[in-house]
Amino acid sequence: MKQALLIGKGLYRNEIFDLRDIKNRDNCFKPYVDLREEFYRHGIVLNTVDCATELDISFELHVNCMPRLSAAPAYLLLLETGLVEPDNSKFDRTAYDGVFTWDEGQAILDRFYKINFPNSKPKLKYNDFNSRDLFMCLISGNKCLPRDSINDLYSERVRAIRWFEKNQPESFELYGVGWNSPAARPNVLNKIYRRLYLRVGPILGIKAFKSYRGEIRSKADVLSRAKFSICFENVGGINGYLTEKIFDCFFYGNVPVYLGAPDVSKYIPSECFIDMRKFSNYSDLYLTLREMDEKAYQNYQNNIAEFLNSGDFYPFSSESFSQTVCQTIIRDLNRVP
Repeated sequence: MKQALLIGKGLYRNEIFDLRDIKNRDNCFKPYVDLREEFYRHGIVLNTVDCATELDISFELHVNCMPRLSAAPAYLLLLETGLVEPDNSKFDRTAYDGVFTWDEGQAILDRFYKINFPNSKPKLKYNDFNSRDLFMCLISGNKCLPRDSINDLYSERVRAIRWFEKNQPESFELYGVGWNSPAARPNVLNKIYRRLYLRVGPILGIKAFKSYRGEIRSKADVLSRAKFSICFENVGGINGYLTEKIFDCFFYGNVPVYLGAPDVSKYIPSECFIDMRKFSNYSDLYLTLREMDEKAYQNYQNNIAEFLNSGDFYPFSSESFSQTVCQTIIRDLNRVP
């Protein structure tokens, strides 16, 4: 049995291949489990670096840009934009034998291959309109870009949170990691301020975000009981940049208020989500959503289910991801020099 390496930040002990691992929230490891099984069928064991058992490596597969560790062929999963992962904006394309990317502009280049951020679809079973006791939610980590950018949507999430906290607090709940301190910003002073706040805030009984309800075990716990969610990508204005966020909402029958990829309707029918760009402010958005009745909401859920059960979802699936990556690399390895 041959061996290959999966290399990325925080990838150790083969945890990413274990669906029972506590970090496998919302089955996010499933695409990599599928990928490992695909390679295994071709006689290759995919391991994280610390679990490598042989010196002879068939290839390296990097999750975002990482230093090479061997002389074996190297492939890159370019899953994040350079705005979120700066190393991805300055990588040497000649250092890789192949690059898998969601960016169609790059995918036309030699040795570049089109993939999407992979999603593992659960069995669809939606709570209906009247079974959802929460109007609006937002699930996200309190993070920021490494540097300021006009494409930043982390700060837009904060603006949405603040609007609902001020104007409709009973209709909104915030979940995720880090919201017990002020909003993250890309500077040292902010980091110091947040650390001090974590010490002083609880003593003074001050909450950085009044809508914050804490961390969650699974997004399903919230998305299945909320009618709508603020679903903003980390960055906007980038064609084709669609991460797991909108699909997480779809899987649990939640209707997302989406902002991110300008060409989102090229991939997902516009009848499946609320396009934030159509509203000049959050007040207009709220009033429109409040007027939505059960029948209109059911239409969104029906459209979402139809999309997820169609061939249009397949390019965003775990199966498409694992098969495209595996088949491309195996074809290269079997190519006669």
